[in-house]
Amino acid sequence: MGTITDVARIAGVSIATVSHVVNGTKNVSPVTRQRVESAIATVQYVPNVGAQSLRNGRTRSIGLVASDITQYFFGQLIAEVERLARDNGQTVLVANSSEDADRERRVVQDLLNRRPDGMIIAPVASSDGRVIELCTTASCPVVLVDRIREPSHDQIGIDNRSAMAALTQHLLACGHRRIALLAGDTSVWTLRERIAGFTAMMERAQIPPAEYTIVHTPAGLHDGEAEMSTLLRSANRPTAVIAASATLTVGAMHAFAKARLRFPVDVAFASFDGALNSEFFEASLTSVIQPVSTIGAEAVRLLLQRVKRPDVAPVTLTQKAVLQHGVSCGCGGRIPLTVLDQ
Repeated sequence: MGTITDVARIAGVSIATVSHVVNGTKNVSPVTRQRVESAIATVQYVPNVGAQSLRNGRTRSIGLVASDITQYFFGQLIAEVERLARDNGQTVLVANSSEDADRERRVVQDLLNRRPDGMIIAPVASSDGRVIELCTTASCPVVLVDRIREPSHDQIGIDNRSAMAALTQHLLACGHRRIALLAGDTSVWTLRERIAGFTAMMERAQIPPAEYTIVHTPAGLHDGEAEMSTLLRSANRPTAVIAASATLTVGAMHAFAKARLRFPVDVAFASFDGALNSEFFEASLTSVIQPVSTIGAEAVRLLLQRVKRPDVAPVTLTQKAVLQHGVSCGCGGRIPLTVLDQ
């Protein structure tokens, strides 16, 4: 295994230039960078991360705390953040707070003990701000994702209320009035925002509460299946159902299959976040799709920028969600989708 001196000799550059390429501390021309990287591969040079950390106070690691790692959105987010962080020479330390405020504080403190360069956090529903204080006390930069409510810190997400309102509007335009919403856990801020968007659109359409249903349930797969089964068996069965999360969507689709019913033939269906591998379902889903790749990329960019320039004013980035047209809503493509302009 070669040394940094070997790399410099083969690449024909100084040891300082090799260090700049390895640590990303200075702009190096693409030609020189390629020579250095080729030399690194040739001699199989592995930088001493511990020594680098002692010299510059950086561990080249990022903490990522997801509020519920079982949710489809967070699985995608973790994969995207890890990919982009790796491209920037960073290792990602992942923790799951399981929508529990006490656990959130513990895992954040555990990560801080490992001295990450910064932290990306999706706060739990009952987060009281103490995890942010922990990071601030430790001088650890923070970017918040998914739940936008802390203007004093960098944050990124979508407008959940407007996105759900647009999805509801589409079902109304398809002719539905008796619509049910599988709402999930109302202690979760994003789900409360989606409920608000649904309710606002139903009120705007002057549909009385007696004609539509909001089902409050935990956001697990089996919860979605159980509540959907109840809706399908009800005497006044809704003509359309919206699932407020990917996990609830999968549970609802299990209920459809068990009841030997199909959407949109028996009941129209739409979802927020779609579902894993939904392209393989018999009927494609009409869904709100969050730009997870963009959210992950911007979260990493904001965090690395914050590490380098801690005094820059915090920003809030609201990304555009996309309404994806499938056959599950039953409109047959006759009703155009609302363009989400956020």
